[in-house]
Amino acid sequence: MPWAVRQALVDFPAMVVTEHLSAITSLVGLLAGALSIVRDRQKETWQPLATTRLTANEIIWARAACIWIKAGALIVPAYIIVFYQAEASLTPNTPAVGVMLGWTAGEIALRLTAFIACGMVISIACRRVHSALLIAGGFVLAYGTAVFGAAQIPNCNQDYNDPHWFAHMFYWPATDGGVYSIPEHYRWRLLADVIWGVAVPISCWLILRRAFPASVRDSPS
Repeated sequence: MPWAVRQALVDFPAMVVTEHLSAITSLVGLLAGALSIVRDRQKETWQPLATTRLTANEIIWARAACIWIKAGALIVPAYIIVFYQAEASLTPNTPAVGVMLGWTAGEIALRLTAFIACGMVISIACRRVHSALLIAGGFVLAYGTAVFGAAQIPNCNQDYNDPHWFAHMFYWPATDGGVYSIPEHYRWRLLADVIWGVAVPISCWLILRRAFPASVRDSPS
């Protein structure tokens, strides 16, 4: 195989990963969460949890933490490369280098948490793996279509410096807060971080707690 072809096979996936890492993180979190509970329900190993001394909260938190660690093991190495590239491109005099990299690192955790929680809600509502994957895939397809459609509208592209709060909310799953510079309208970015990264997981946790008893009683047909 010619060297140029081999180099392209390496460079293209690297470019895709680094430029779309936020979207990949959201996707990994959603799919990992969507498979978290339904596989046990399909194997009929979820129901025996009702006979243990663990509470619903403990089971849900333990499962979420396990998924978070596994998903993080896939995502964190890619972010380390991005951080290294970002730090190498900045001079020691660049203001708020630590803030920029720290903010992005925080959003990694929030993004994984938010979409793992959303995926777990899908998972606990399904009895078969293929159903959970179809629903999760449907959400991904719908969001991707919406983003593609929005990109066709003038002045509606992904930009973490956008002055409109709803743009930050809409693009948060697929756009970093800015590794190289602090967003000009950082307040809207922080609002999106709080809504997506805090309010959404809390809402999902409440749903999971409410749905847990029914998921334990029901068995796949």
